[in-house]
Amino acid sequence: MTTKKTFFLGGSILIILILSCFLLFSPLGVHTYGEILFPEKEYKVYESHNYPTAIDEMKPIGQIFDLPSTLKQPSGVDFNEDKKTFLVVTDQAEIMELTNEFKEINSSATISNKPLLFRQGSVESIDFYENKAYIGGDLGKIELWEEQSGVWKRTGSITPRERTDVNYSAEALAIHPETGDIYLGNNDKITIIDQQGNYVSEIALKGEVKDGRSISEYIIAGLDFHKNTLYVLTEYHSAILSVDYSTGIITEIYGLEGMVEGAGLAVTDSAYFVVVDHELDEVSPGVKMYKR
Repeated sequence: MTTKKTFFLGGSILIILILSCFLLFSPLGVHTYGEILFPEKEYKVYESHNYPTAIDEMKPIGQIFDLPSTLKQPSGVDFNEDKKTFLVVTDQAEIMELTNEFKEINSSATISNKPLLFRQGSVESIDFYENKAYIGGDLGKIELWEEQSGVWKRTGSITPRERTDVNYSAEALAIHPETGDIYLGNNDKITIIDQQGNYVSEIALKGEVKDGRSISEYIIAGLDFHKNTLYVLTEYHSAILSVDYSTGIITEIYGLEGMVEGAGLAVTDSAYFVVVDHELDEVSPGVKMYKR
């Protein structure tokens, strides 16, 4: 009898350990856990291209780049002008450097050593500035990473000075190329901090809207500076906004065909590159390129 109890107890412990590892460490397990807790996906009541403002131009998809199969759920993207490579962060809290057309992964690293369940969705944005990758999200700080001889290493972090009236989470992130100030996008507002984490200011998106609509419908999903101009990717109303970075006033609006729920934006001399939010069990939509 004692042998049977011991065998049953040992088997039960083994099953619990296997199940725990599945839920804590495997992408499929994390996805299953999320589906059990949050079975219904939240959808916005408005259509993705029913813009709250007039738009200046509707841009068609110029090209779609497939991503390597090992890259799951990209959440942010930026372009390294010097090396002509793309940097991508994922919902699994990874950073990857990819070749110019996203064909191969040159190098990669996991940003956090926590079990996957506790880091899933914590990383949302990246910007490359002065040879450092600035990584944001719901981390409570901005992580700084550098690639050294093909190996990514954490070299520091910037913790925003605590203020009860300010939201420092970074659904989107961009560094001003001249001042080095860090622009953190969340909902329809942009919070600005300096390189020491000190609060500088906060701006909200501003523009003329249609009757009964609100500029706050333009939820910020991505930010990128290019030649001293700030570009904003919006999440549900699929558009790229050119914004006065000192006032938040929208100066140009480009609608994006074939786009729903953009997640990150990289701007180059010739194009806009957008990574798309999607579930782990969905086929990757790749990276969509729109010509400038």
